[in-house]
Amino acid sequence: MWIYTCGFPAGATMNRVLDLPLTVSRMPMWMCFKYGCPGFLHWGYHAYTPTGGLQDACTEAGNGLKYPAGNAHAVYIGTDGPLYSVRGHLQRAGAQDYELFSLLPDREAAVRIIEKVCRSFDDYDGSAETFDEARRELLEALG
Repeated sequence: MWIYTCGFPAGATMNRVLDLPLTVSRMPMWMCFKYGCPGFLHWGYHAYTPTGGLQDACTEAGNGLKYPAGNAHAVYIGTDGPLYSVRGHLQRAGAQDYELFSLLPDREAAVRIIEKVCRSFDDYDGSAETFDEARRELLEALG
């Protein structure tokens, strides 16, 4: 099973949109570990628009709707190759955290650490302090 996020529902549901704390861009990978999901799918690595995305952060979804800002772009088109957004970098860091959680010999201990930050996809603490404290606990558990 894989986990998938999309532009809808919007609001507090975990995603990498611009109106959520940056820590939330990292958390879906933590939830992948919690639920034993080896994969994560997001449709919007870069949803091309004629302007290249930089001028159109809210990609058209159809019927006059637009996806939330940042949802459709983990990277932007650059003159010398892709330009990663901060949210794109944090999503990759979340995947690295997944690997760290997998190194813990006690899966239940890993889930306890994860649940200090995120209990479900719309019940989480997006504060940097709480996130940093949990990640520090993860690193200390790894020795």
